[in-house]
This record gives sequence, structure tokens and C-alpha cells, in this order.
Amino acid sequence: MQNISDIKWKKITPEEVKWHMKQLRNSATGPDNIYNRCLTNYTSQLIDHLTLLFNSIVDVGYIPSMWEKANIILLLKPNKDKQQPSSCRPISLLSCLGKLLKRIIKQRLLLELKARNILPQHQAEF
Repeated sequence: MQNISDIKWKKITPEEVKWHMKQLRNSATGPDNIYNRCLTNYTSQLIDHLTLLFNSIVDVGYIPSMWEKANIILLLKPNKDKQQPSSCRPISLLSCLGKLLKRIIKQRLLLELKARNILPQHQAEF
């Protein structure tokens, strides 16, 4: 059985980046202060720059530490007392560029696992 680290990954394509950018939902900004809607209003130049950036990150094998940080906010649960800490639930707001790259990598991993019949049939996602 071939080790997953031995797989020669193809370069991320502009089409992949564009497709995943279209899937982004509007949400609050993370530590990078970039709104998802800024990415969904893309230009071909932005797609090309992000493709180059993502391929460089994959080649080096290092995700920028800024993309691993989160802004944590507390949301009040419906009909709960504001004074009680248990009335809030934490939400982590992540970097949109980090989320975008991770979605691309996740999709590629899923396709590779399915192609090699490695993913157990009872497991749909991870």
C-alpha cells in the first residue's frame, strides 16, 4: 500500500480555486479581516495570485500561522439569561484564505481516498 505522503499531488488549478470561492458563504471576518464576499467578487488576477500562493504553501508544506488563529465571539442562546456564562456559545471565526485552502485540500483528499477505496463505506466525510 502506497503511503499518502508519497503521492505526487497535482498543482492546484485556477478552476479549483474559482469553484471553491463560489461555494463561500457570507460570514464575519476572522483574524485576516477579509470578508468572504470580497473573494466571491473575484477577478482572474485574484484567482491567479491565490492559485500561486496556495501552490507555494502546499509545496513548502507549511500553512501560515496567521491562518491557524481564530477570533472567538460569544453568541447568546435564544431565551437565555445574559448574566449566565452558560447562556452563550462560542463561535470561532477563522481566516477565509485558510478555510479556502483547507477546503481545496479536503476535496482532494476525499477524491484520493475514494479513488483508492481507502475511505470506509460507512464514513461519508471527515
